[in-house]
Amino acid sequence: MLDPRIAAAPQSSGITVIIVGLGIAGLTTAISCHLRGHTVIGFDKLENLEPYGGLGDGVTLAPNGTRVLREFGNGTVAEWMERWALTCTNCKVFDTSGNHIGQHPIPETDRGLALVPRGKLVQTLYEVAQELGLDLRLGVKITEYYEDHEHASVVVDGTRFKGDCILFADGANSKHRKIVSTRNVELHQSGFSVYRGKVEGEVVKKDPKCHWLLSGEMEKDVAKAFSGPNMYLVLATCGSGKACFCIAMSQNTRPLENAWTTPIDKEEVLKRVRGWKLEHQIRPIIEHMSKDQLINTPLVRAGALDSWVSPTGRIALIGDAAHPFFPTSAQGASQAIEDGATVAITLQLAGKRNIKLGLNAMMELRKHRATYIQHNAWRVNDEWFRSDQEERTGDKASPTPGVMDWIIDHCCQTYAWDEFDQVRECIETGIPYHPSNLPAECYEKATNFLEQGGHGLPF
Repeated sequence: MLDPRIAAAPQSSGITVIIVGLGIAGLTTAISCHLRGHTVIGFDKLENLEPYGGLGDGVTLAPNGTRVLREFGNGTVAEWMERWALTCTNCKVFDTSGNHIGQHPIPETDRGLALVPRGKLVQTLYEVAQELGLDLRLGVKITEYYEDHEHASVVVDGTRFKGDCILFADGANSKHRKIVSTRNVELHQSGFSVYRGKVEGEVVKKDPKCHWLLSGEMEKDVAKAFSGPNMYLVLATCGSGKACFCIAMSQNTRPLENAWTTPIDKEEVLKRVRGWKLEHQIRPIIEHMSKDQLINTPLVRAGALDSWVSPTGRIALIGDAAHPFFPTSAQGASQAIEDGATVAITLQLAGKRNIKLGLNAMMELRKHRATYIQHNAWRVNDEWFRSDQEERTGDKASPTPGVMDWIIDHCCQTYAWDEFDQVRECIETGIPYHPSNLPAECYEKATNFLEQGGHGLPF
């Protein structure tokens, strides 16, 4: 049975929420807001969401994210995620000489971990939103936005749409940071990019050269990581062999455009592993990835914003627009999901007459937690790539943070309900709010980082 604090609101809140951007963050927010009794109007520049589905882009959903999504669609989303559950028990890391040097951290599989095709997740959430009757408009461009103390609005194709607030969920390349923050509004290249690819499981099963990545009767998934001088590559099956994903973090010194949807030639990846002892394992998997199933995403960084909410209090940023993550964190999607679920609750509890309180309460509940997770992942990633290869052993074999129970076991919805009154009091009195959704030492690091200007570098 659902916690009654998490169940859908029984009646309309009277609040109209405008959402710009209908990826994972935007759709999660739209559905969560609807379930809390808010009216939703959503916009996305894509004419349809099919382009998401055609790309070989896998996304990790950690338990703190799947915990929210399980409630959607009367169990249909939970069933879909279960089919894509990642059932690996371990992921060994090998160096270029073929030596086993450590383990890639994976949470216990019974806690709700999934590795899913990003496009299919977006499509699944969109279908749930459609079934709920949400007003979602695709293929449109926002030409103007406005807020005052009474309402917020956007202009689309000459028509003004009014609401109580605007949530920008338009991704890492959002142009709207300047609305809410006085610092760190510009993105900069990180010097890293990530190759992401996908091949259907049936294709892998038919090629004996790929069978090393399969396990017996496919009751368990298999994952293996490869550590090179300037690249860290993971190959993993998911959904008991439904598909195989490639995720390769790479240093990149040449300037890159924002082109995450642009496919690349597989030779660009293969030349990076040429001469590696285990090239014979990597090559056949990559060779099966068609050109529309392999992409290179240039990774950007943005320093921590001093606020996610505008001074007037009717516009806020969520997801990667507020805190872009590296894929090595394995938390980008789940942190965006936490944003969406949290803001739906804080708006409900604040009420239509206190929209500014609702948005600022969301930020207070989320900001330190998201900031620490984001920047700690950057720190681990950067230290790994700066290190000598012989140092990359044991718990330093992977450029990813270890599994932290306080991250993946967190329920953001229960937390928002339990903490709202305290957050309200802190906002109204000006007393700093000390969140308990991260350890005290992590809160202290995040606080010091934010107070020192929140530059776009790790701690």
